[in-house]
Amino acid sequence: MNKQTHTKFNLNNFLMAFSSALDNTVANNKNDVKYSSKALAYISIKLAKQLNINANDISDIFSYSIICKNDTFLQNISSVPFNSKIFLEDKTIAVIVNIAIFIISNIKLQNNIIINENELKNSLKQNNTIPKDILNAFLKIAKKESFWYDLCSPQIAFYIFNDLDDFTQELLLDDLIQFTAIVHDSVYNYTKRNYENSCIDFKAYELCNYFEFENKDKARFIIASHLHNIGLLFISQYILNKPAKLNNSEFQIIKSAPYHTNSILQQVFGFDDIAKLCTKYMEKPNGSGYPNNLLAEHLSLKDRMLSTLCAYQALSEKRIYRDSFNKEDIISTLQDENFDEQIIKILINLK
Repeated sequence: MNKQTHTKFNLNNFLMAFSSALDNTVANNKNDVKYSSKALAYISIKLAKQLNINANDISDIFSYSIICKNDTFLQNISSVPFNSKIFLEDKTIAVIVNIAIFIISNIKLQNNIIINENELKNSLKQNNTIPKDILNAFLKIAKKESFWYDLCSPQIAFYIFNDLDDFTQELLLDDLIQFTAIVHDSVYNYTKRNYENSCIDFKAYELCNYFEFENKDKARFIIASHLHNIGLLFISQYILNKPAKLNNSEFQIIKSAPYHTNSILQQVFGFDDIAKLCTKYMEKPNGSGYPNNLLAEHLSLKDRMLSTLCAYQALSEKRIYRDSFNKEDIISTLQDENFDEQIIKILINLK
């Protein structure tokens, strides 16, 4: 493996870390129960194991279950680095996942306990499209009360990993960049922001070239530019798209986004440097940024590159509460906000 072109990557670990954030892009079910991709994945892999599906496919079933209700991921499914995409054509696996989707879409909760398990089982029994062997396998695992309790347990991630083998892979950095771009698009779709004029990929790439970054450092910076704002998925759409000025409490909620981003990325194997970088994207050299009010001496070149780039991109975008800024206003605003002067000049001069 060429360390300049490849990296170790575990898709299951990555998607487990991101699952709670991505869940916020999916509406509550018809009984107003909050969507849980981990619960959907738990059902899928338990049923797959009961049917003696191989470990490689079970790993992919987990990953697919986490993202299968997110439209952005589904539209870009070819860029998701599964162990193998053959499982997507498997009719048995399709039935397994659809059963899990049915359960999650129809569960009713009371005191965090599922109260309609018999109703759900009876509905599946009456579904003539489900092959008998798959139905019987589900009914067997669904006999245990613990199966239903597990779906609502805060320990569900541990129960899932007990059923998964480790499929860490050597992934091309270019493929990881392409995959994390889907996360970036998911955030934009959730926040309902207009990214037709998005230039973050190009300008991140060109900034890295200007400073003569090696291939691995360049790739990881671009990945950070894709993942920095995942914490916005924990902020309500009402606040993100409020047409008027935010009040103090709403602004405090917005300021929590880098904290949430860091909490997610710290769970991803091998992403320590990316987590540290993404945590600082709202910091400014004069200490007026957040969440830690860091001064210039505590901000690396990459920290200042990302914070200035993200601010530049934000000002370039039209928002529900304002139009996009023109080039001159972007420059003056970045200067007024005390971003790094050298990086401002580089960004402005990039075509």
